[in-house]
Amino acid sequence: MTKSASITLAMILLLGISANAQKRTHLPMHGGKLLALLDKAIKTGQSEEAERVVRTLVVLGHHGKRAIAKRLKHPEDTAIPYILTALSRMQPDMRLLAKPLLSHKESTVREQAAMAMAGTSHEHLMRCYEREKNPAVREALIESLAQSDDESITDFLLSQLQSPDAGIRVRSVNGLALRTASNIANEMHAIIRDAEPSVRHAGIQALGVIGTPSTLRVLLDLVPIESNPANVQAIFDALRAITGQPFGNNIDAWKRWLGAGS
Repeated sequence: MTKSASITLAMILLLGISANAQKRTHLPMHGGKLLALLDKAIKTGQSEEAERVVRTLVVLGHHGKRAIAKRLKHPEDTAIPYILTALSRMQPDMRLLAKPLLSHKESTVREQAAMAMAGTSHEHLMRCYEREKNPAVREALIESLAQSDDESITDFLLSQLQSPDAGIRVRSVNGLALRTASNIANEMHAIIRDAEPSVRHAGIQALGVIGTPSTLRVLLDLVPIESNPANVQAIFDALRAITGQPFGNNIDAWKRWLGAGS
């Protein structure tokens, strides 16, 4: 390549970089202006730009509190799901801004608010769970409660393993695994024989996270009686997670290794 051609190529690249830089301008660190840009992005169908605004709202944090609180007073606003997503990524005291929406008439709004309030006031979330009738909202509340630091939530999640709703059982199992409560292995041994395949799957995965050596035999004994292929694969994945052994899906190799007293 000649010197002049190299210079020309460099100029083209610089112009391209400059054009992209102009196209992707910095967003303002001001709550009201950010929400106006979010409205514009939603209206014009610019999903990537809307996500960029959401990320900036998260960084803005408390400095955008007034603008966010004002907008949340209008739950019918199309920007509300995005704002709640931003809140779910902020500090717990900011997530509390979603609290009034837990009483909204629309279940979708309540569900989004429940997810946004993960790890916040567990007392309020518990009261909402007790009165909530919508399954999707109840599941979202379970997920948010599981992220609470309060120790009583572990016992609450254990109690929900008896729920007639399979979705609640799944979310409770996932929550217990999230809390890595090693003293619940016996409950997981029972849940992996649940009638619902999705609940068994969650229980098997939980054992892979919180399981102890005594769990290995339980999982191996489950392989020949588990009818769901995805669950069988989850069993072998759990065995590898617990032991670090490279036996793949070879049940005979696992049994030999276990029988050797490893």
